Amino acid sequence: DDYITRLLKYVPMEVLGAYLFMAGVIDSNVTDKHDHAIWLAGLLAGVLLATIAYDIRVLNVVRPMQIAMSVIGLAVYVFSLGGWFATTTWYHQWYASIAVPVFALLVGIIKLKPLPVASS
Repeated sequence: DDYITRLLKYVPMEVLGAYLFMAGVIDSNVTDKHDHAIWLAGLLAGVLLATIAYDIRVLNVVRPMQIAMSVIGLAVYVFSLGGWFATTTWYHQWYASIAVPVFALLVGIIKLKPLPVASS
């Protein structure tokens, strides 16, 4: 796959869309700072696990490295938005300005070998 295709494959849009929707619901309804952090942490953990399941069951991804990159890609995307990370004391928005291009560079650098062609 070319670079853009790999980049798009690493972050399943359906999972990302589900995260964005649920994070919006949490942001709109949970006012206590501690509870908000707990809800966002649970959502992040759940969506990262869902990414693994989605890659395997829906996208039929078989390479562990591709699944790992998908999980990392989703985490980087959430990091760039703030999400749970923004509820911590160490997070600064400018970190995302570094994390996103670093991930994009990694996608370009890491190339997986083609899958073997199945013989019939």
